[in-house]
Amino acid sequence: MSRNPHRDAFDRALGRLSAGFWTVVDAERFESDTGTGGLLSLPGDLAGRFGPDGALLGDVAIRCRGGVAPMLQSAFAREGLVLALPERGPGDGGRYAAAMAEPRAWEDGAVGPEEWTAVCPAGGRTSDLCRITGAFDRLAGHGYIAEPALWPTTSGCWEHVRGRTVDGRPPRAVFWNTQSHDACFDPRGDLADELYVHWAGDRDLIAEALAGTGLEVEVPGSEGHAFVVRPVGHIGWDAEVDVVLESAGAEWARVVRAVRRVASGLGILEARELVRNAPKPVLENVALSTAAAAKEALEAAGATVAVERSRAGRGRPGGAWSGTAV
Repeated sequence: MSRNPHRDAFDRALGRLSAGFWTVVDAERFESDTGTGGLLSLPGDLAGRFGPDGALLGDVAIRCRGGVAPMLQSAFAREGLVLALPERGPGDGGRYAAAMAEPRAWEDGAVGPEEWTAVCPAGGRTSDLCRITGAFDRLAGHGYIAEPALWPTTSGCWEHVRGRTVDGRPPRAVFWNTQSHDACFDPRGDLADELYVHWAGDRDLIAEALAGTGLEVEVPGSEGHAFVVRPVGHIGWDAEVDVVLESAGAEWARVVRAVRRVASGLGILEARELVRNAPKPVLENVALSTAAAAKEALEAAGATVAVERSRAGRGRPGGAWSGTAV
């Protein structure tokens, strides 16, 4: 009987990790070797979590000690598997800061490496991280150094790229650093914010590969600027946005007055024309905080309002590709 790729993919992910920083150990060593980082311990009944055909039937909890969690999560994603990391607590500054501070603390003998648990869930649902790493693997097939969560800092990532580039050849690479990973992905690997992908090589080829993820991709206008990958419709805190009046509702006159308050300098006739011809933008290319206040005022008057990323922003050099690959 042919095996479902889940078990094979799981074993390949462990192989990736074992070839790097991580070591898979039995439960006894994991319990006793508390001063060593980069240890992974699998459930004793691991085989029972997979069906006769290799399909993943039950969640697999992996005990981890020390190490950089984004690198672990990315290794599983490259095999098409979701690996859910621990939830962040309130006020948690993120795993990145802890990962950077932890090795120094080990060296000082102040603390041992932290223990935590990651879970490979059954159910077959994929993640944004799986889709993006799939695009990276397609680029690797074109000779690119394609590495998610390559190193904690961008400068360190470029050092790795240069070290792996054949002398005399221009680099071809796509990557992001572990700090970006920690800030942009939720615990199961779905994008929650804008991910900046650094690159060198054929911009159009990279854009085509990333567009195949189904996420929204902002293509840089020139070298030296990163690709931006975001959930479709996502608005970052520093984005410039438009406030669009979609409908005036029943209180037409109240909405006209609210439009005039929000869009200072707009005459009564202009405000009436705008409301009559909704959907229409009331404000364009403004800060998110300004848009939020305007939306609140218009909705208080009975209007239906949408806040969208600025059309002017979407028109800047490079543009955005969204959905399927071109």
